[in-house]
Amino acid sequence: MASKTAAYIRFGNSLAEGITIGCSSLSEVVPADEQISAFCIYLRLLFFNRLWFRAENYKMPAHRRKRYVQQDMRPIQSLIFILSLALFSCKQSNPTKKLVTDDLKYSAYYWHLNEHTDSFEFYLVHYINIDNEGNYFLMRHDMWRDKPRYFKGSINDTIRKCIDTTFFKDSFKTDYTYMTNPNFIYDGFTYCLDYNTQNEKRKEILFIPPNSPDEIKTISTLLDTLIYSNKSEILDTLNISLYTKQLKELAEKVEPPPTPKMLPPPPINSKTILFKPPKSKH
Repeated sequence: MASKTAAYIRFGNSLAEGITIGCSSLSEVVPADEQISAFCIYLRLLFFNRLWFRAENYKMPAHRRKRYVQQDMRPIQSLIFILSLALFSCKQSNPTKKLVTDDLKYSAYYWHLNEHTDSFEFYLVHYINIDNEGNYFLMRHDMWRDKPRYFKGSINDTIRKCIDTTFFKDSFKTDYTYMTNPNFIYDGFTYCLDYNTQNEKRKEILFIPPNSPDEIKTISTLLDTLIYSNKSEILDTLNISLYTKQLKELAEKVEPPPTPKMLPPPPINSKTILFKPPKSKH
């Protein structure tokens, strides 16, 4: 109990210092609901301890000491209520800043070889759509080619800052796929960033991480982590059939799937050198 009391008092002191600096700096410490709850607990503990120790100094009996503390705590209850309203209104006066992207879509896909039909099929691995206020809808698969699951939620401050920093000055190319630098073996997903900023037209970037700039790698990693986190709210369904169709058409133009059928061997002619195994001497 003593450790918890000390922790609340330390936290309350930091919040009290934040109030003297201003609401904007205070709101960056912790969320408003945590500020209000912790600060109220801090005030209760602070004034209760002071009144109790004062009663001890007056050498009051235990039953009178309790009544003395309860009576003197009443004005403090009103002060706590007023401060709670002040903290809440301070939070409400600072609305969330809109993102530089009006609409951001991020997805991953893979050309999957169907051995029964001997053809490649387009497979959307995951998808997320983030509006300019940071609210998102997403689709993901928990296992390879299983039934898709759908979620919604709001991005955190880290992703918000990364989006603004990455797309504020947009100088990215639209193609960072494997064929832009095919000097290594790659058998992973191809990704797509589909977005438009307030001053620019819509832009679609197809990429794989090894061929991409560091900024795109970073935002891709953060969004992947968000998509497969367990902090989102479950949705029953999400209609992304139109997006899937458009992404497939784009992928077929930029980097079509390989041809699965092997070419027949060239015909043997007079210039063809045939391999003859050596004969055994025995």
